[in-house]
Amino acid sequence: MSTSLLEVNDLEVTFRRSAGPGRKAASVPAVRGVSFQLEAGTTLGIAGESGSGKSTIARTLMGINTPSGGSMNLNGEDVTGLKGRRLAEYRQTMQMIFQDPYDSLDPRMTVSQTLLEAIKLRKTNKPVSPMAEVHELLDKVGLSRSFASRKPRELSGGQRQRVSIARALSVDPRLILCDEAVSALDVSVRAQVLNLLKDLQEELGLAYLFISHDLSTLRFMADYVGIMYLGKIVEIGTRDEIFDRPQHPYTRALLSAVPEPVVIDRTVRLPRVRLTGEPPSSTNPPSGCSFHPRCPLAQDVCRTVSPAARPTASGQVAACHFADPELVVAES
Repeated sequence: MSTSLLEVNDLEVTFRRSAGPGRKAASVPAVRGVSFQLEAGTTLGIAGESGSGKSTIARTLMGINTPSGGSMNLNGEDVTGLKGRRLAEYRQTMQMIFQDPYDSLDPRMTVSQTLLEAIKLRKTNKPVSPMAEVHELLDKVGLSRSFASRKPRELSGGQRQRVSIARALSVDPRLILCDEAVSALDVSVRAQVLNLLKDLQEELGLAYLFISHDLSTLRFMADYVGIMYLGKIVEIGTRDEIFDRPQHPYTRALLSAVPEPVVIDRTVRLPRVRLTGEPPSSTNPPSGCSFHPRCPLAQDVCRTVSPAARPTASGQVAACHFADPELVVAES
């Protein structure tokens, strides 16, 4: 296996919740001991319910949130807790595309002003004029050069997100964090943007950390998939391992909820798994396995002992005491 572009080891992120009417001040562990690797030119998809910590990981990688433990390494260099000029230099290697392209673009600035602002902050200069670079970026994301003079209010949602992608590309990053980057778009436009991201990855050798609630999107985009629950990655593996041979009961529940049945080995499909109850509070997580109050496989050991992440017979890594039972499926 080649050297990883990004390595995250035992990442912890804890927020401090202030006291308010009817509640006490508390520490909220948003990310708890997350580890993963991402190689150049590949895509790691992250899925899980709202509040599971997916976006917190991306924002921590960008230096927006401060980690409370663990380490982050980019190109073999420890980038945990960077500040000032070193953080600015680091962000030229890693960029982020946000969910809402309208909120992430300055409504007072034209497209060319938005892109020129990023181009001028780049550490190295190209042997072409900045405006020529703006036109090149618009060409890359499938927009005509006439868009350079427009402001965000004059663009559709898909066009705004293409501008966001162009802005991310303007500093020549090696890794782009996509935080629900297509969830706010119409289905037809979503497909166009996903195909654009795929084409750019092949052309530029980009790596993506792709966060999405939509498992169908991850099946199309991701080479590897991690499933998060209450701040932890409970299962991680290749796309085929996760979608064709899910081992963790939470992963199976998510896949069974996809409107179109997930086909396994082209002959069988997952039965519907219905979870009961709501995700527990991050301020007071359950003892043992965090998923045990909702898990159909839970036994006494699950209530007292937190399962370690371990390789399964199928190849992926899962944090479950019973990750290797024979998969129960229904004939299609």
